[in-house]
Amino acid sequence: MELQPLIIESSDRTPYVKLDKESSLIVLQGNTYPEDAHEFFRPIMRWIYLYIKNPNPHTHVDLMFTYLNSTSERIIFDLIERFQKLYNRGYHVTIRWYYEEDDDDMYEKGLEFHDKLTLSFEFHELTE
Repeated sequence: MELQPLIIESSDRTPYVKLDKESSLIVLQGNTYPEDAHEFFRPIMRWIYLYIKNPNPHTHVDLMFTYLNSTSERIIFDLIERFQKLYNRGYHVTIRWYYEEDDDDMYEKGLEFHDKLTLSFEFHELTE
């Protein structure tokens, strides 16, 4: 059975999510402080679990957060760690970390994640 794309539209408290095996693209973008982070991320983590069982040779993970609460931050790190395991198995994985111009906190959060892993990280500052 082919893994179907998962798309979740954003809200004031939750990010836009696009998980698409065909394009080898994982996207999370926006505010990330859902009332129940574990419940919100459950289908996302399930999709990623299934993807990692049968991954594409190259995967791009695009992350752009305007705000991350502490629970979501831990879940996002767990998500990235899953891709680290895929990378360790010889697959090409690139994390593209986007942050708003002058958002030092979000840039530093990306650096923290990067420093704990050996995955390839690209940092992209978004300017208006």
